[in-house]
Amino acid sequence: MFIDTHTHLYSTEFNDDRIEMIQRSLANGVEKLLLPNIDIESIEGMHQLVKDYPANCYAMMGLHPGYVKEDWDQQLAIIKDYLFNV
Repeated sequence: MFIDTHTHLYSTEFNDDRIEMIQRSLANGVEKLLLPNIDIESIEGMHQLVKDYPANCYAMMGLHPGYVKEDWDQQLAIIKDYLFNV
């Protein structure tokens, strides 16, 4: 079994081939896909993949250092709410 420890398949860059990418991964023995969050805008897409592929996709909540903005404290509060309450 292989595990992809860092994939952003929920990103808009994969809108055209997301399903094919996941199917190709599964067909090649990648059974688990860990999805690190980028910012609050990426949460819904990440959770949709977890919902669509519950045996294979796993959400990892956080705020990527490259996406930290002036409202970082508000974003972290939203992320924390998703992490502990959703």
